Amino acid sequence: MTDKNYGDWSFQMKSLLRISKTWERIENNTGGAATVAMTTKEKDEEEFAQYLIINSITSPQRANVRGKETAREMWEGLRKIHLRTSSSHKLFMKRELWNMRLALSEDASEFIRKFKAKLNDLEAVGEAIDDKEKGFLLLNTLPDSFNTLVMAFDALEQAPGIENIEPMILNEYARKKSEPKPVSTAQAFTTKREERKRHMCPNCEKPVFHKPEDCSSGKSPPQIYGRS
Repeated sequence: MTDKNYGDWSFQMKSLLRISKTWERIENNTGGAATVAMTTKEKDEEEFAQYLIINSITSPQRANVRGKETAREMWEGLRKIHLRTSSSHKLFMKRELWNMRLALSEDASEFIRKFKAKLNDLEAVGEAIDDKEKGFLLLNTLPDSFNTLVMAFDALEQAPGIENIEPMILNEYARKKSEPKPVSTAQAFTTKREERKRHMCPNCEKPVFHKPEDCSSGKSPPQIYGRS
């Protein structure tokens, strides 16, 4: 974990602690290790939970857990430092999520990763959002050029979840990126003018295929015809 990815870290770490059967040390242990009588099994779980936490954070973050006696104290210490749980801060986090907008100039996969990270941050402070609303919020990030896709989802009787919407967005994004860019009138005029110049004598502006004696420049044929 770094200073900027607590939401992702807490989501992944919670899963790891559950798989390792040590999440109970975070969830249920309310006292310090010195004041709570533990069985040998509980002590092993406690030590392993602390080990997992310490080895999943960067060196600067370890200063925030140094001196903590239990894995729960470590977890709560990191949570309080990285997440303010006041109502005003929760509102700020929601606004950040609502104001996100995908631009064709950025990578769609990376954008969706950042979007999910903000969802994880909200869940970490007790503001869980159901899957269907996550899908609507993700659709809300799309620019006007994706309106056809948005309308297709609006026509469905049952609201799709974010996992159904994400691949559709990535496919549409890839299609749009592969489309040739429209040529402006100015670009077309410039291209046509340059093409015309290629077929003109650079000395007298007549078509290149004219006799040397007809060229007002007096240049020799190789220079007029561009031949060596």
